[in-house]
Amino acid sequence: MALPLASCAASREDWIPKGRLDTPELQLLTDRTPEATGRIAALLTRGIALYRDLYGDVWDLPQRPPRMTVRLF
Repeated sequence: MALPLASCAASREDWIPKGRLDTPELQLLTDRTPEATGRIAALLTRGIALYRDLYGDVWDLPQRPPRMTVRLF
């Protein structure tokens, strides 16, 4: 049985974040607790660093990647 697919694209009016966490790499807009948001930010930051270590030289990535906005809900 196939399940209908729902759109994951949310417009700005659909969801209002309750909090925000800014790091040099990320801007997290969130409705999670500050502790959970901090853990996710640390995980994403380590992932970005690992990706740079693995592929930075191969793909000539800039030293400072553009800051990403993440909607965490």
